[in-house]
Amino acid sequence: MDDLKMVRDVYGEIAPDPQLETRIRARLAHEGGRPSSRRGFSRGRMGVSVGLLAAAAAAAVAVAAVGIGGGIGGGGSGTSPVAGAPNTELSAKSILLAAADQAANEPTGRFWRLHMISGSSGRVEGATPYTVFSPNEFDGWRSPSAQETDFTFQRELAAYPLTNADKAAWKADGSPSSFKVRNNEDFYTYRATDGVWTTQRITPELKKSASASFKQLCARADAAAKCPPSAQLTWAEKEKIASDPARFDELLFPRSAQGPDAAGKLAQGFNFLIEQPASPEIRARAFRVLAGLPGVRSVGTVKSLDGRTGVGIAAEGKLVEGGVATFEYQIILDPKTSKVIGNKMTIVDGTYRGLGPGTVLTEQSVMQAGWTADTPHHG
Repeated sequence: MDDLKMVRDVYGEIAPDPQLETRIRARLAHEGGRPSSRRGFSRGRMGVSVGLLAAAAAAAVAVAAVGIGGGIGGGGSGTSPVAGAPNTELSAKSILLAAADQAANEPTGRFWRLHMISGSSGRVEGATPYTVFSPNEFDGWRSPSAQETDFTFQRELAAYPLTNADKAAWKADGSPSSFKVRNNEDFYTYRATDGVWTTQRITPELKKSASASFKQLCARADAAAKCPPSAQLTWAEKEKIASDPARFDELLFPRSAQGPDAAGKLAQGFNFLIEQPASPEIRARAFRVLAGLPGVRSVGTVKSLDGRTGVGIAAEGKLVEGGVATFEYQIILDPKTSKVIGNKMTIVDGTYRGLGPGTVLTEQSVMQAGWTADTPHHG
């Protein structure tokens, strides 16, 4: 059975969009009254450890050397199927197996490039509270070699009220140009204007130092439980683990605070697929493992953050911090290429930090996640 052909037959051929960022800004400006883009991994996700972005500081660089993301990612546009979507839908398993077939034939290159726009929603407190979405653009270039210098480029983008009701409340509040949003006991301040690009260079020396620091951290009794064994390995060592079917789950699903539920594993799979400089064979194996997860389903044709049409693969999970809520976590695949083009996390029941059902907590749009021979640059 040709799973890839089945996906294309059911969902159609979707042409790639060459004006991706323009569409993102236009769409978000329409929805929220502000131009926008993506929040960085550290704040665009909720409680995650992410390989490419974590190189911003010494301790974070250690996490970058580890390279395994463990969280739930994605915010902004909802999970409703596209109007007029075909009634015939393939199973999540068929879609993910088609993606595996495609991944197995992808070329390799010098760098693994991840270029994405990501954001998260937060509540602005006051007489009339309202929700804002704060995005960030990230462009990371990572080599599997410890002897290459990695690069990360990122910038904050304009935050904006999430819905028309939020926009009205924002206007009633005097249309402030910055937003103070609670994060546990702290507050973040986001601005309604784009920031400037920042650049991080992760040299071979810094990689070596970070790896040593991380191993020391994981040796501490209070931190050992949060350090998966694979986290302290080089990518070459991880590839060896990945070649052993009995140990592959150790690499794909490291220990994390999210637990072993389907949504947590689907999110870890997403992080692995977009962040890790893995070989085509290993990426194909990751898709096949996700295809076998219980509790994962297809939700048909959906829209990504930037407005592209894709196929949604979803699972539900629980949030207990800041309230009790059930959320749907969703990976979005391009039906033509089977590449990952985004994700989102939406509350479906209960509340989380004052946010109720229908709120997209986090969302990411992936413009590129793949091997390249290009010289590192941003945008």
